[in-house]
Amino acid sequence: MYQNPTKQNLLLSGLQLFPYDVADEGAESVMELALDAYGANVLLPALTYVPEHQPQPSGRLPHNPLRDTHETDGGTYLDLDRARFPDGLCPPSSEESLDWRQGLVDLQRAASERSVPLIPWLSLLTGRVAPPGNPELVVNAEGEPVVGWLCPARPRTRAYAVTLLAQVIELWQPRAVFIDRFRYPEWSANGIADALSCRCSVCRQGAGGIRGRVEAVDGLVRELAKVCRARGVALWLDVWPPSYARVLGQDLELLAQYASWCKPFAYHRLGGGADLAGIIRALSPNEDERQRLWRALLAYFEFEGPEMFSTFERQGFPTSWATEEFHRAARMLGTRCLLAAGVQLWQVGPEGARSDNRRTRCPAPGRNRLLLWLGV
Repeated sequence: MYQNPTKQNLLLSGLQLFPYDVADEGAESVMELALDAYGANVLLPALTYVPEHQPQPSGRLPHNPLRDTHETDGGTYLDLDRARFPDGLCPPSSEESLDWRQGLVDLQRAASERSVPLIPWLSLLTGRVAPPGNPELVVNAEGEPVVGWLCPARPRTRAYAVTLLAQVIELWQPRAVFIDRFRYPEWSANGIADALSCRCSVCRQGAGGIRGRVEAVDGLVRELAKVCRARGVALWLDVWPPSYARVLGQDLELLAQYASWCKPFAYHRLGGGADLAGIIRALSPNEDERQRLWRALLAYFEFEGPEMFSTFERQGFPTSWATEEFHRAARMLGTRCLLAAGVQLWQVGPEGARSDNRRTRCPAPGRNRLLLWLGV
């Protein structure tokens, strides 16, 4: 049975979920599965997301009674006041074939009956926010816009993010908000070119390089933190693994001053949480060259990993890699911000979830608290 964690012995176990889960399976079923089977006591429903095939990277939804797979469309699961946003910068309501409105109402009711906190989960700078050609989009190294990615350095992007956050707080009245994808894009539709730099007019005039990216993301999060503080709401952050988070603008030492929780998603499956396998494949079609790149990556970051790149593609990192990333994050965050462990649980079932959680260790420096986060 669910029990609220006490202040003296606070152990939080959070589960990220999607509105289609709730709409298809029913709020009561989702609540029972999350609390009893997975041991969660905090739920984080996505209120904005990106276009994506579910489940990732393949397979079937394990307990959905209506569908084997699902495509999220990159819209928002909110009815927003579009007049408050900068022109051209507002995600449309999701047009997915499900009643997400009723599903979220049912989830709020069920969570209230059980005193389970609901923390809105927001994909901040991605999705169907801006159409192609919008000047707020990131411009990649080849001078092409990165469709679906707003540049965090641009003032109108920040105005959009502040407006979205303020409306979510007004609509949901949460104790905290969990923000995701507040960074520059990784290697994606245009390959490595998307990840190398932003050549929009604002970024070209800035500090440039990694330093410029860090300054842009820091400035964005600083403004979001002001919104949360003014409303008495905590800010929780979803960040890349700390070994390479700075590449995309996320410096955990700086971000620690704004957040109460920080979750590095050190997902050991799926290519190391950031599709490192994908970037190596994009860099070379030759298997021998990919192996050399893999060995160089392991040496540069001092990662423990399988010797062969082909093994990494199939299995990812060992759980010990995630543990080491959490220790790196703990050193960077210090005692200013609590550390959450982002544990990846795709297609493993409740027993697999418990097994991975047992093998993964997350330090909690300076405070007797731990948030063990169950990946989507």
